[in-house]
Amino acid sequence: MKKYSNGDNGIGITTRVNQKSLIINIPIELLKTAFIYCPDNYDGAIIKPRKTRAFADLIARHLFDETDSETGTNHIHTMLDSVFNEIFEGNIDTENIIKFLDDNEDYE
Repeated sequence: MKKYSNGDNGIGITTRVNQKSLIINIPIELLKTAFIYCPDNYDGAIIKPRKTRAFADLIARHLFDETDSETGTNHIHTMLDSVFNEIFEGNIDTENIIKFLDDNEDYE
C-alpha cells in the first residue's frame, strides 16, 4: 500500500491507497491545531479541555453536510472537485493516467 504525506516526518496528514479505498488520515491533534489557527477564526475559538475527541467526531460527522442545495455537494465533494479541476486545467501532471476525450469520442 502506497503512503503519501506532506513531508512532515509522518506527524501530519497522510493518504494511502489500498485495493479498494483512498484513505485520508488526519491526526486529531493536527485537526485541532488547524481549527485554532484557521485564518477565519476571528474570535479566537478553541476546543474545550477534554473535548478533542468530540471535536473530531463533530468534524467527521459534518464533512457530509450539504454545501449546495442545488447540486447536493458536500465538503468532501468540494475537496475532490478542487483536485479534479487542477487535473482538468493541466496543473497536475497525470503521468499518462488520464485520457482526455476528443470531441468525436465517447466514454467506454
